[in-house]
Amino acid sequence: MTLEDILLDFSRTNYSSSKAAKNASMAASGIPQDDFGRAVISRVYQWALSKAVKNGTIKTPPPDDFWAHEWLPPTQPSIDPLKDIQAFTYELACGTNTRSNFSAANGYDFTKLCIQNGKDQVLMKKHGLSTAIPVGSKGALDPEGSGNSAAAAPAEGAGATTGSGNTGTNNANKP
Repeated sequence: MTLEDILLDFSRTNYSSSKAAKNASMAASGIPQDDFGRAVISRVYQWALSKAVKNGTIKTPPPDDFWAHEWLPPTQPSIDPLKDIQAFTYELACGTNTRSNFSAANGYDFTKLCIQNGKDQVLMKKHGLSTAIPVGSKGALDPEGSGNSAAAAPAEGAGATTGSGNTGTNNANKP
């Protein structure tokens, strides 16, 4: 674990070095968290659930998937959420990531997010509020697909920005 992780102060590092340190820290802590989740948290959940059924707190007959559950470990704060979301957008477009995986990595259950987003849109429409999602000064994302949406991904050919403000293009051979 880096000093920046402990103090949650990334003000003196650039994005690349902070992201690399965070990835190393998460890789080191991921396996023990998963082991703890399976060995302790899952058993406590099953014990509490069986106790509630036995004591009559849960009155309906248990379903076939009575024990089924998923433990999502706590997430780490993002160094730069915008860059993480932009990277995810490209991963999604390339087919190398899924919305479910991205949601889980950020501590959310994708199914619950979909249900809640649907409820939010119905409620907003009921009260005459726009369901468009603002995206900076370029416009808004339109979840209804009416064609009024601004580009969510960077323009074609745009280089990745590094902490120094330079683009990711190689300028070594240029005068």
